[in-house]
Formats: sequence, C-alpha cells, structure tokens
Amino acid sequence: MRSLRVARDGAPRGDAAAVGYTTGGKPYPTVNVATFGAAAALTGTARDLAAFDRALAAGKLVGRESRDILWKGDPKLGYEALGVWSFPARLAGCAQPVTLIERRGDVAGIQVRNVIAPDLGRSVAVFVNDDTVQFGEIWQGKGLSYDLLSAAFCLTPQS
Repeated sequence: MRSLRVARDGAPRGDAAAVGYTTGGKPYPTVNVATFGAAAALTGTARDLAAFDRALAAGKLVGRESRDILWKGDPKLGYEALGVWSFPARLAGCAQPVTLIERRGDVAGIQVRNVIAPDLGRSVAVFVNDDTVQFGEIWQGKGLSYDLLSAAFCLTPQS
C-alpha cells in the first residue's frame, strides 16, 4: 500500500491527483481535505483501499473481537455501525443474503463507495470524480451499487 496517506494540511485536494467535477462538468472548488480528519482526509488509490479492506477482513489490522464490534450494524439504526453500515443484502445471483460492510465518501466532487463482503473474502472500491453519479441504495435491489456488487460478489461470468 504505497499510496495511502493522510492529506497534508493546505495541500490542494490533499495532494490527490483527481479533480472532482460538479453538475455541468465544472471543476469542483478546491477544499482543504485535511480539515475533514478521519472522515475524509485519507487519500490513495482504489487498489490500495482494496488491499486495506482485505487486510481488515483477514484480521491483520485489528483482532476478530474488535472487528466484530466495529462491524456490528444495528437494525434499529438502519444498520449503522462504527463509521460504516453493516447489513445483509439480497444481490442478484446469490442464493442467500450477503453480509456487506459499506463505507461511503463524498468530498469536493469525488465520491467513494467501499464495500466489503467479509464472508466471501471480497471487496469493491470505486472512486468517481463526478458528483452527479447516482449510486442508488443497495437495499432497493436496483441501481449502480446494486449492479456492481451483484456482479462482483454473486454473478458468475458467462462463457
């Protein structure tokens, strides 16, 4: 994981290479990403985020007991856990619901969807630099997130 780092204070876009765009294709105004702290000041590539996900799911970053506490979604709170949503989802191509750990980000026109399927040992990390992209809600059984996760976690490629 060579790219993951905390954004430098005052660095345009936190020294990230991507520029976010708003409706109409205009560059998003520059913000000091470092001011977002733990919520959004971590920058890096999708590849490194996926590597981080795999290490977290495998118990290499925190122990199982701590990870279980982090990922305990409360149905009464919309499956909110500690900094993530943790919930079972019915996806196309899977016979049973899949437990998903979802973290979202949206700062300065850059959107991130980071989803781990711990029981499957897989994760998906998606970055887009267009704030008009609509990911949808997985629980609705439609939309970009639902389609991406169904393909990544459940559907087998056709020969």
